[in-house]
Amino acid sequence: MDDSKLDEAPKEQEGEIMSAYRAHRAEILALHHGFLEDLRRCGERLEEKFSQVDESLRALTDSVTRRAARFDELDQRLTRLELGDKPPY
Repeated sequence: MDDSKLDEAPKEQEGEIMSAYRAHRAEILALHHGFLEDLRRCGERLEEKFSQVDESLRALTDSVTRRAARFDELDQRLTRLELGDKPPY
């Protein structure tokens, strides 16, 4: 076999290896960027859900506070009636 053909084979193989490496690297980078985008969207959805839960909890807290105040008012009126006091209105 001719020495020049032996020299060409490793260079050709090296080129194929580098080409495969570049294709693999491009695929890994695309997967990485896709993962980061998915993670970002997931974070945005979680933030939105947490905001909705926070809003619901605030509304529930306000409702419970108003009902507690109303029950206190009714309890005071009932106590006055039981004691025979006239209502203040």
